[in-house]
Amino acid sequence: MCILDAEQPPEPLLVYVAIGNSDGKLNQRGWANFWDSVHELITRSADHIHSATHSLPNSPWQNALWCVEVDPDRAQDLREALNHLRAVFRQDSIGWAAATQAFIR
Repeated sequence: MCILDAEQPPEPLLVYVAIGNSDGKLNQRGWANFWDSVHELITRSADHIHSATHSLPNSPWQNALWCVEVDPDRAQDLREALNHLRAVFRQDSIGWAAATQAFIR
Protein backbone atom coordinates (compact mmCIF):
# COMPACT_ATOMS: atom_id res chain seq x y z
CA MET A 1 0.00 0.00 0.00
CA CYS A 2 1.32 3.48 -0.93
CA ILE A 3 0.80 6.29 1.51
CA LEU A 4 1.69 9.93 0.91
CA ASP A 5 3.29 11.49 3.95
CA ALA A 6 0.91 14.39 4.70
CA GLU A 7 2.96 15.56 7.69
CA GLN A 8 5.90 16.77 5.58
CA PRO A 9 6.01 20.43 4.55
CA PRO A 10 4.99 21.04 0.95
CA GLU A 11 7.71 20.54 -1.60
CA PRO A 12 8.74 23.22 -4.07
CA LEU A 13 6.90 23.26 -7.35
CA LEU A 14 8.47 20.94 -9.93
CA VAL A 15 8.51 22.63 -13.34
CA TYR A 16 9.46 21.38 -16.79
CA VAL A 17 10.45 24.10 -19.27
CA ALA A 18 10.76 23.19 -22.96
CA ILE A 19 12.06 25.26 -25.86
CA GLY A 20 12.56 24.36 -29.49
CA ASN A 21 13.45 25.62 -32.93
CA SER A 22 11.73 23.05 -35.13
CA ASP A 23 10.26 25.83 -37.26
CA GLY A 24 13.76 27.10 -38.08
CA LYS A 25 13.02 30.72 -37.13
CA LEU A 26 16.41 30.96 -35.44
CA ASN A 27 19.74 30.40 -37.14
CA GLN A 28 22.39 28.50 -35.16
CA ARG A 29 23.69 31.62 -33.41
CA GLY A 30 20.13 32.70 -32.58
CA TRP A 31 19.31 29.26 -31.18
CA ALA A 32 22.47 29.29 -29.08
CA ASN A 33 21.62 32.76 -27.74
CA PHE A 34 18.04 31.67 -26.97
CA TRP A 35 19.26 28.55 -25.14
CA ASP A 36 21.86 30.59 -23.21
CA SER A 37 19.26 33.18 -22.19
CA VAL A 38 16.75 30.57 -21.00
CA HIS A 39 19.45 28.60 -19.17
CA GLU A 40 20.77 31.72 -17.44
CA LEU A 41 17.24 32.72 -16.36
CA ILE A 42 16.52 29.24 -15.02
CA THR A 43 19.86 29.12 -13.21
CA ARG A 44 19.05 32.44 -11.48
CA SER A 45 15.40 31.60 -10.73
CA ALA A 46 15.25 27.93 -9.81
CA ASP A 47 15.98 26.57 -6.36
CA HIS A 48 17.44 23.42 -7.90
CA ILE A 49 18.00 22.15 -11.45
CA HIS A 50 17.32 18.41 -11.67
CA SER A 51 18.18 18.15 -15.35
CA ALA A 52 18.91 20.10 -18.49
CA THR A 53 18.68 18.07 -21.69
CA HIS A 54 18.66 18.77 -25.41
CA SER A 55 18.23 17.06 -28.73
CA LEU A 56 21.16 15.21 -30.22
CA PRO A 57 23.44 17.19 -32.53
CA ASN A 58 22.40 15.10 -35.55
CA SER A 59 18.65 15.50 -34.94
CA PRO A 60 16.65 17.28 -37.64
CA TRP A 61 15.28 19.63 -34.95
CA GLN A 62 16.59 21.58 -31.99
CA ASN A 63 14.97 21.45 -28.57
CA ALA A 64 15.86 21.60 -24.89
CA LEU A 65 14.14 20.67 -21.65
CA TRP A 66 14.83 21.63 -18.05
CA CYS A 67 13.36 20.02 -14.94
CA VAL A 68 13.64 22.43 -12.00
CA GLU A 69 12.35 23.10 -8.51
CA VAL A 70 10.86 26.56 -8.05
CA ASP A 71 9.43 28.24 -4.98
CA PRO A 72 5.69 28.36 -5.72
CA ASP A 73 5.67 32.05 -4.74
CA ARG A 74 8.21 32.82 -7.51
CA ALA A 75 6.83 30.56 -10.26
CA GLN A 76 4.75 33.31 -11.88
CA ASP A 77 7.81 35.58 -12.08
CA LEU A 78 9.70 32.83 -13.91
CA ARG A 79 6.78 32.31 -16.32
CA GLU A 80 6.66 36.02 -17.09
CA ALA A 81 10.41 36.21 -17.65
CA LEU A 82 10.25 33.17 -19.95
CA ASN A 83 7.42 34.80 -21.87
CA HIS A 84 9.59 37.89 -22.34
CA LEU A 85 12.41 35.74 -23.77
CA ARG A 86 9.89 33.97 -26.01
CA ALA A 87 8.91 37.33 -27.50
CA VAL A 88 12.50 38.58 -27.81
CA PHE A 89 13.50 35.46 -29.75
CA ARG A 90 10.30 35.47 -31.88
CA GLN A 91 9.10 32.09 -30.63
CA ASP A 92 5.45 31.05 -30.71
CA SER A 93 5.61 29.36 -27.33
CA ILE A 94 7.67 27.91 -24.51
CA GLY A 95 6.46 24.71 -22.90
CA TRP A 96 5.64 24.85 -19.16
CA ALA A 97 4.45 21.88 -17.14
CA ALA A 98 4.14 22.30 -13.36
CA ALA A 99 3.52 19.60 -10.80
CA THR A 100 3.48 19.39 -7.04
CA GLN A 101 6.20 16.97 -6.07
CA ALA A 102 5.30 14.19 -3.64
CA PHE A 103 7.14 11.16 -2.42
CA ILE A 104 5.44 7.78 -2.26
CA ARG A 105 6.43 5.99 0.94
